[in-house]
Amino acid sequence: HGLATTDLVAIADVSEETRNALIEQYGLDSAFSDYRELVTSDSVDAVMIAAPTQLHAEVGVAALEAGKHVMIEKPLALSLDDVDALEAAAEGTDRVVAVAMNSRWHRLTREAREVVRGGELGDIGLLRSAFTDDFRLHGDVPDWGMRHEQAGCVLVETAGGVGYEIIVPARTLVGLPPVGSPIVLVVHTKVREDAITLYGFLEAAD
Repeated sequence: HGLATTDLVAIADVSEETRNALIEQYGLDSAFSDYRELVTSDSVDAVMIAAPTQLHAEVGVAALEAGKHVMIEKPLALSLDDVDALEAAAEGTDRVVAVAMNSRWHRLTREAREVVRGGELGDIGLLRSAFTDDFRLHGDVPDWGMRHEQAGCVLVETAGGVGYEIIVPARTLVGLPPVGSPIVLVVHTKVREDAITLYGFLEAAD
């Protein structure tokens, strides 16, 4: 909620406690218990889907059918069928649909990419990246994020979760597309009481 050209106007959550807390935090006019009410609201132009992964396709398709722009948290979906459903709903519309690959578009990632592409560092053959976070310390990991049937992966310690924060920006830096070309990746996870650290190694293919 820090974009100068946007306003957060409504949220949807099944928890009344969460709805009330967000109303107070952001001064919202609307809070819904059912996402269907949100995506059909005339006051909403775009929807950010941060629900459990198992619901991404369902909510995304409903939002697109309601004529909303859609951003979906990673991972995109639990199955190829869900991805196909989202793609089918997006085809033929003029709505923008995107996955929240926020690290790829971060200011520092973009600045580093310009340095690499400018040739100042020569040819990049190996890139080492480290990701650290203290979300376990602060208890920010939702319960569903640790359940395979809801998240599709363990969001805390796998390439489907925070490992993305290494893989996609690294590919961006060395000029590879987010997906589609081979890489060599070794991930070592070190778990401590106060933080999680992941070390990734990526080698760009010829």
